[in-house]
Amino acid sequence: MVQARLILDLGTEIVECAVKRSPRARYLRLKIQPSGEVSLTIPYGVTLTEAEAFLQRQTAWLRRNLIEVRRRKREQRYSPADYFTQPLTLSFFDNPFSVVYEWKPVPWTGARFAMEEQKLIFSGQVLDPIGIRDAFAQLILRTAQQEFSVMLARLSEQCGIPCGKVSCRMQTRRWGSCSSNGNISLNAQLLFYPAECAEYVMVHELCHLLHMDHSPAFWEEVARFIPDWKARRSQLNRLSRKLPAYLRHLK
Repeated sequence: MVQARLILDLGTEIVECAVKRSPRARYLRLKIQPSGEVSLTIPYGVTLTEAEAFLQRQTAWLRRNLIEVRRRKREQRYSPADYFTQPLTLSFFDNPFSVVYEWKPVPWTGARFAMEEQKLIFSGQVLDPIGIRDAFAQLILRTAQQEFSVMLARLSEQCGIPCGKVSCRMQTRRWGSCSSNGNISLNAQLLFYPAECAEYVMVHELCHLLHMDHSPAFWEEVARFIPDWKARRSQLNRLSRKLPAYLRHLK
């Protein structure tokens, strides 16, 4: 039974600790539940003041282990073992990929697309779900960099708007961005959407190189190259709400 709840300032966050008194406890036992909840079990004879002083001495331990517990919780929630089904479809390529696992006695996990065979191949330590997730994330980044660089170069030429370097990252809030020196950054997760959605984002960023705002002149420029840009934007937003959590949390 919870006797009290103590508030502890870790410096980086405020944590609530449930204090439980147990007749069987012989010493103070501090525990972090898999959910991230913190509890302290104390024996009879230990006062709440003493319990709070004990917690203050454990702030470094709590900070370090809360980070680790939360990391494990995220990895367990989005375990690749739960989501790599047969087949896996990437809308950008408009075709499904059958998933193949090739175990090898090596200390790494790799992933690659065999485009002609339409296969997504994992090799190495394929029994490690976290290794599978990380290998898949790196594959998406590499593939996006390759595909989007070619696509953006073509669109840049067609629109007559020169751009600088192209980079791809995993992002949760932006589809793309551009800098004043002409560099464009794109969300690698656009590979999970139809090519026309990626094309809209690229033209959107190219037009920002002419108008660094969302003024009527900017949207007129976008419409000049993509007359149905509103429909494509709506499609992208609609599909993004249906994207599985394991894809949204790749990094």
